[in-house]
Amino acid sequence: MMSFVTMKKDSLQSIVSELAAVEGFSIHAICKSKFIRESLSAKGFRLPLAERSVMELVHSQHKSIQKEMKSRIETELQCNTRFSVTLDEYTAVRCRRYMNVNIHSRNDHINLGLIRMLGSCDAEKILELLEKNLAEFGITNMQTYIVSIVSDGASVMKKLGKISQFRHQLCYAHGLHLAVCDILYKASVANASVEDCNDEDEEIFAESLTTAIPTTNEIPTFNPRIEDVLKKVRKVVKLFRKITVKNEVLQKNVVAEQKKELSLVLECKTRWSSMFEMIDRFLLLKRCIIKALLDLSTAIDISETEFAFLDDLKCVLEPVKLALEALCRRDATLLTAKGIFSFLINEMKKRRSTMANDLLCAIKNRIQHRPVARV
Repeated sequence: MMSFVTMKKDSLQSIVSELAAVEGFSIHAICKSKFIRESLSAKGFRLPLAERSVMELVHSQHKSIQKEMKSRIETELQCNTRFSVTLDEYTAVRCRRYMNVNIHSRNDHINLGLIRMLGSCDAEKILELLEKNLAEFGITNMQTYIVSIVSDGASVMKKLGKISQFRHQLCYAHGLHLAVCDILYKASVANASVEDCNDEDEEIFAESLTTAIPTTNEIPTFNPRIEDVLKKVRKVVKLFRKITVKNEVLQKNVVAEQKKELSLVLECKTRWSSMFEMIDRFLLLKRCIIKALLDLSTAIDISETEFAFLDDLKCVLEPVKLALEALCRRDATLLTAKGIFSFLINEMKKRRSTMANDLLCAIKNRIQHRPVARV
């Protein structure tokens, strides 16, 4: 989870580490790949045959990067630089829990990597892990050099903010995501937000836009009105995605209208942003879809009223998606967040629909519990 940008890429350790950490190759795949082995050989490197030996190369590079990180941080500390800390918990596929730690200064951002979280971790334990991790990188006095902590709104993180005695800022992107969940999903799912979960049940929101829904024991379901229309959209999307012959009929119409092939998008039910992408593409190809269904003598099960509903849903979610992208920019600040929410509220007011009004109320309700910026 370290940055490879500033490291020289002319060593075997750095090349193998980038293949594993950046490109996503497994150690097994690196060892077995004839192409990788021949490419490294052409550069004058000899890749070990044993996977353990290759893994040792990655560990060696990790230590080199840590050393560089410590040097950068030491330079900042000598200039009396103050840092902010961002925290987030991550649950891997193998059900192992980690906490990612980043520190931010005025002109720099350093990812300190993942901390393994074993057993139940309350706020006191998280603070202890954080202090230990920062000390490993030379920040031994948190009270002097750390001015704030940014996290999501989980109860354990709120308590961490209270006991740490630092300024604690709850994530606005997370709050905006929860506001969308309040409107799109059934009350039982929307209310199962991370803010109401304990530290053992908390699930991380993956992807750059934090658009995963809170984890429950069941697949989440949309509000009935939304779900009824989405079922029909999914049915049409699956028809063209699963049957090649029918998709060819659709693509002929798409090429004639759009001048290039465009496939329909099927949502991931645990990402509302993917639902937006599905609706956006579906509406873009509306005429092509209707014509293809007529050519295939297949009934069109979606009425104009339902198409209008989809268009309204897309128009409501579009500014939210833009706002989330802006909030998740690396250069975003509390000042830019205020401008982003002003833009978002103005856009919601322009929509003049029941859904837009409900979402506006949900946004205000979620954001007012996050201090500093006011809506």
